Amino acid sequence: MIGKVAVFLVLLVLIISMISSAYAHWNEELKANIKVSTGDLNLRFKCYKIIRCCCCKTPSTYHESGRIVDGGKRFIGEFENVYPKWKAILALAIENVGTVPATLNGINVRTHGDQDLISTFHYKICVLGPLNQKLSKTPYWTRLSHDYLKFLSSVCRNKVVLDPGEKAIVIIPMSIGETFTNSSSFNMEVTFDFIASW
Repeated sequence: MIGKVAVFLVLLVLIISMISSAYAHWNEELKANIKVSTGDLNLRFKCYKIIRCCCCKTPSTYHESGRIVDGGKRFIGEFENVYPKWKAILALAIENVGTVPATLNGINVRTHGDQDLISTFHYKICVLGPLNQKLSKTPYWTRLSHDYLKFLSSVCRNKVVLDPGEKAIVIIPMSIGETFTNSSSFNMEVTFDFIASW
């Protein structure tokens, strides 16, 4: 009986040493290739258009222009010789050019210029999206007009989640109140706030 126990113990020691040796060899050769990335969070204004209402005669001195600056983070619009009862629509396309989803959670509008004009300046903000098609194929961009605004108010959102490659359209109808009687100029700046949508 003692012989059988001794043989069993010797076999057990041999098996454990073989397993330990194999594990040590495997552990020595084990290599891990790990790459950690948080992604790129990046929204940009891609393009814009300004649509002026033709509801009253436009003075020949009236001029409007705009540009996207700071790598697509800011829009600057310049409106010269704005007249009483003026109306226009500013439409801006924002695209998620990053690699992670982002929530567009705020549009900021700042105006500078004649204080009498600014005190009668009115605007609303409408955000439409997400859109994953080309702007030239979406009616929100191609058919945008003052008459179309009545329909748009029912589909506007406060926050929009954009996956990489998706777009949103920011529509800002603007007007000057009837109490403004001069012709003057103003500038506007539009920016946006966004956060990651993990």
